[in-house]
Amino acid sequence: MEIIESRKKIAVVLVLFIIVLFSGGIKYYALRINGDDIQTEISIEQPEPLEMIQSPVQEEKEEVRYAVHIIGAVKKPGVYFLEEGSRLDEAVLLALPEEDADLSKINLALLVEDESQIYVPKLGENTEKSTQLIHAEKKTNGLVNINKATKAELDSLPGIGPVLAERIIIYRENNGNFNEIEDVTKVSGIGKSLFGKISSKITVN
Repeated sequence: MEIIESRKKIAVVLVLFIIVLFSGGIKYYALRINGDDIQTEISIEQPEPLEMIQSPVQEEKEEVRYAVHIIGAVKKPGVYFLEEGSRLDEAVLLALPEEDADLSKINLALLVEDESQIYVPKLGENTEKSTQLIHAEKKTNGLVNINKATKAELDSLPGIGPVLAERIIIYRENNGNFNEIEDVTKVSGIGKSLFGKISSKITVN
């Protein structure tokens, strides 16, 4: 009898264990299903990535260059091109002042002016004469006479470099003076587009 009772107890325990195990499996399966649903729901409701905001393209500022003619007590006199806002000290240093150059007569802090001439005096030079030429001065009438201008003066015109300046001089030496400013287009390399840039800056008188 005791053996039978023991077996019944064992059977009951096994049945209870199976029931607990079975119910636990059902709950785990339910949780797995619910978890997948939650993940699916979250992924569906997840907002789309925001489009990248493109910053506006900054327009490049057109570089403005000034032509400056430096003469006097310098090792390399000539026309130099400097950016707008440059000072006289930059222009003078480019021309390499001579040892006897009197830079104290020049206000090197002045802003460079386009189509100007800077005269660098020597030590002991006539002060009155130097003062008249030291400051950046415009040409007399603001125009370049293509019949009389030097290579440096022609080179100072927009778009006219040393090569075209030399061609202009050679052309007028071989063919005589230009009768009108449009005649400069007869020089090789100077077309209508370039003429449009310099027409308001040249003269034949």
